[in-house]
Amino acid sequence: MVPSYDATAEDHNPALYWRGPAWFNMTWLVAEALDRLGRTGQADFLRGNIGKLAAEHDFPEYVDPWTGAAHGTRSFSWTAALALETTYQRSAL
Repeated sequence: MVPSYDATAEDHNPALYWRGPAWFNMTWLVAEALDRLGRTGQADFLRGNIGKLAAEHDFPEYVDPWTGAAHGTRSFSWTAALALETTYQRSAL
C-alpha cells in the first residue's frame, strides 16, 4: 500500500490519521496511474493488496502501509467499493 505522507519525515507515523497510513483510495489512484504508464505489474500488485487487506480486516478506513495493520473504523463503504472494483479489474485480466 502507498503511504500518505513522507516516510522519511520526522513526524511520520503510519498509525496517525494524516501522518503516514495508507488509504485505500489513494493506493487505488496510484494503481490507476501505474496502469496508464504501462507498469501493469506494479498496478496489479497494489490492487491485490487492496482486496486482500480490505477483506482480511473487515474493510478498514486505512492501514499501516508496511504491516497492513488496520486502523480507523471498520465496514468502511469506500474501502468496500474499492475492494470490489479491484477484484473485478483483476478478474478481467
